[in-house]
Amino acid sequence: MQALANNEIYLNLKITTVQIIDDLENIVNQYKEILEQEEIQILDSIPELNNLPFERARSKISSQLMNIVVCGEFSSGKSFLISGLINRVTWYEIESQSAMQRKEDGYAPFLPASPRETNSCLLTIQPSHLSSTRSHFEVMFDDTKSWESRSEPYRDESDIHRLMLAYATTFEEYRNARIGQDLSRRVLKTRIHIPNMPFPAYIHDLPGIGGISEEDYTEMVRDAVRQADAVIYVASAIKPLTKAEFILLNFVEEVVNTNRCPMFLVLTQIDREKEYKQVLEQNNRFLKENFSNKVFCNQTFMPVSPAIEAKAKTMYEQDQISETTYKEGIKESGMLTLRQRLNEYLVNTSGPAHLRDIVLQMHRLLENVSLHIDSRCNSLSIPIQHSEKRIQEITQLVKTLINKRESIREDLEKYQKSIIKEAFITADPDDLIELLQDELEPIIDNQNVLDEKVRNNIEQKKKEIRDKWLYSQNGPENAWKKAWSSYQKQTILILNDRIEEIIEEAEITGTSLAEFIRDRTLPDNTSSESSIADTVSAVSSSWQTLLSIASIGAGGTTLASAGSVAIGGVGIAAAPLAVLLIATGLFGFGWSYWRKRTDLKKIRNQMKEQLPKYAYEIRNQLELQANQFIATYQGQVIGIINNFISSQQDSIKAIQEDLKEGDLNIKQRKLNEIQALQMLCLEVDKNIKSFYSNLPSGLPQVPNL
Repeated sequence: MQALANNEIYLNLKITTVQIIDDLENIVNQYKEILEQEEIQILDSIPELNNLPFERARSKISSQLMNIVVCGEFSSGKSFLISGLINRVTWYEIESQSAMQRKEDGYAPFLPASPRETNSCLLTIQPSHLSSTRSHFEVMFDDTKSWESRSEPYRDESDIHRLMLAYATTFEEYRNARIGQDLSRRVLKTRIHIPNMPFPAYIHDLPGIGGISEEDYTEMVRDAVRQADAVIYVASAIKPLTKAEFILLNFVEEVVNTNRCPMFLVLTQIDREKEYKQVLEQNNRFLKENFSNKVFCNQTFMPVSPAIEAKAKTMYEQDQISETTYKEGIKESGMLTLRQRLNEYLVNTSGPAHLRDIVLQMHRLLENVSLHIDSRCNSLSIPIQHSEKRIQEITQLVKTLINKRESIREDLEKYQKSIIKEAFITADPDDLIELLQDELEPIIDNQNVLDEKVRNNIEQKKKEIRDKWLYSQNGPENAWKKAWSSYQKQTILILNDRIEEIIEEAEITGTSLAEFIRDRTLPDNTSSESSIADTVSAVSSSWQTLLSIASIGAGGTTLASAGSVAIGGVGIAAAPLAVLLIATGLFGFGWSYWRKRTDLKKIRNQMKEQLPKYAYEIRNQLELQANQFIATYQGQVIGIINNFISSQQDSIKAIQEDLKEGDLNIKQRKLNEIQALQMLCLEVDKNIKSFYSNLPSGLPQVPNL
């Protein structure tokens, strides 16, 4: 974080971010005071204000550290996984009692791990802010609710391990390791500061669910998940997912959807189960069957083993294995890939990107507050003698809008089907198959595919062939460009046809809902005729998101952070990053599997058989992602209509209050105050645009899907 503190761009962006938060909070507080005089509650119309958005935004700015929670069933390997992630698992050999027996593997994880229920409270692992090279352990008790150090004196890291056993677990046999005054005290949570921690984040180790103890940790786990910036869900390879895990997964999915944070599904303990691939397949099928319409319906579990990694590292350091065997062990463990994905998420949500996401939240809140203020200003501008008439007109408008909203929803969904068909009718995977077979099969047949250079060459050519197909004249890129442009035009036409006339009849001046939606879903510098790079990418990077699945198995594509995507300042819920990232393991050639085969002919046949599957999977995933993107866009359009309806309903209430009051002078004073707030809103919006314009050139104004 020191690099950020010394970065001039970051410091300037941070100053602007703080100013935006302060100014918007000032507007909200002033508006609340105005409305409270009339006994109107703004919280009823803008529920986001109930969640203390300004306090949370300031907290995020000051911390610069993401909160990653690790949850799952008890004894699923959560603590062991965290120890592996921070490189704190030691492998050793256990001597057998008989000379005829092989030595057994032993492991010493940094965090307490056991086949029975372990954690009794939240245990947080975080980077140390101290200059010491030693870890530092702290405890928060129920009676004081403040952090108390319990690290001194200790000799080595094993003492820290015993402290965690004594204070953070259910093991009574270790309780006596507490100091005398702590024996009867109830522990709320614990934390340990780790020097040289590989992740700039708080990693929260949660108690497992589904245990047999009397203590129920469900609410503790749920509270932690609600506050998470990212969630790692851990399942054991020993057995398939259980009913208790389904309940927790369902809750986590709802939180991930609401908070727009990424989720990582991890299958641990694969070193303990030879048939773990069967469990992996069952778990993935379970997700598909039970979450078919959910956010992470297309996610799959990522198999990992900190134990395999620890053993490979130690044996290599002791010169017991070759470098090739070491690399194979690291790859088999899956830990390197998991760390890369976590680091990618942390990098993309820190620094300027971290501030951008905070400003994006403030931008959404500003739009809702501005809409409410504009509606209130309109209501105050109406003369008293016209108030009753306006109530009737706006009431009828609201009723009509509600009816029109449903017909618009139906038409947009119907048009979605036709536009998707139009976008992908020429995207024939057989063309891609033919290209792949023509160029790759001769290489596969005539070169030694067991050679790594040959395989890398095939992978590179496969990527070039894929791009050739994608960007061909009749390829998906051009078809999607036309279809998406057509869909946006049709949306505006439908809105103009269904809504604008009744708004004009109700004499709601200065408001064009179709223009409002168009302006907030397309940047000023884009047009329906611009290229996919200028339009779709500028809007929400949708096409790059769709094409990212095509790189699976071809290497090289890296997505930015998932979570919150905005189109011109309007928020759109994005699929979690792990939806695309974890899918990587599904569609590649599986070289590590083939490399171990000695039958070259059979390997070549298998490689060629995978080419059609690869082509069809790319095509299917492109269409799936296109459907999801359009469906999200539809939801945002309907959401704007809903906000407009809500603002008109607030206008009705405000006019009714004015009728009871009957004092035009008071109304004029209120109108002046509201108009002053409108000007302040414009200033905040100007600062937000300035913030976006000063972002580093490589960072998009809105996060990618």
